[in-house]
Amino acid sequence: MLSKYKTIVIAIDSSEDGNPVLEAVSELAERDSKDYHVISVIEPLITPVSGMDPSAFAATWSLQEMEQQISEHALKSVKKRAAEHGISEDRVQILHGNPASLIRSFAEQNDADLIVIGSHARKGVARLLLGSTANAVLHGASCDVLTIRVQ
Repeated sequence: MLSKYKTIVIAIDSSEDGNPVLEAVSELAERDSKDYHVISVIEPLITPVSGMDPSAFAATWSLQEMEQQISEHALKSVKKRAAEHGISEDRVQILHGNPASLIRSFAEQNDADLIVIGSHARKGVARLLLGSTANAVLHGASCDVLTIRVQ
C-alpha cells in the first residue's frame, strides 16, 4: 500500500500509544526499500508566558535535570519499540518543542513523502481542551499524512 513512499516519518510519543502506529507501518510497507525516521516530540515543562523568563524557574527548580531525565527515558523507550519493528535505533530522534510544528519541519527537512501519526480521535470539549497534534500536522504538512487510530 505504501509503495510510492520512499521517506517515511513516523511520529509517536514515548507511551504505549505509539505501538499501533509502528504496527501499522510494519504491516503496510516493505521495510528494506524505505528510509524510516521515528521521532517523538517532548513539549517543554514550562512554556514562555508573555513578560516572564522561563530561565528564572529553571534556576529555582531543577527543570533542566527533569527534562533531561524525561528525554533519556523517552529515547530509550522509543528506540526499544522501533527496534521491535525492525527500525534501527539510529533512525530514532527525540525533539523538544511544539509537536505539530516540529513534526512538519522534520518531515520537510528530510524530504519525507509521508508522515504517519497516531490520533486518539477525541471529540467535543476534550478535543478543544487538549488540541489535536494529528490534525495540526495534517493541515500544515507539505506531504501526505496517514493517521492511525489509537485507543
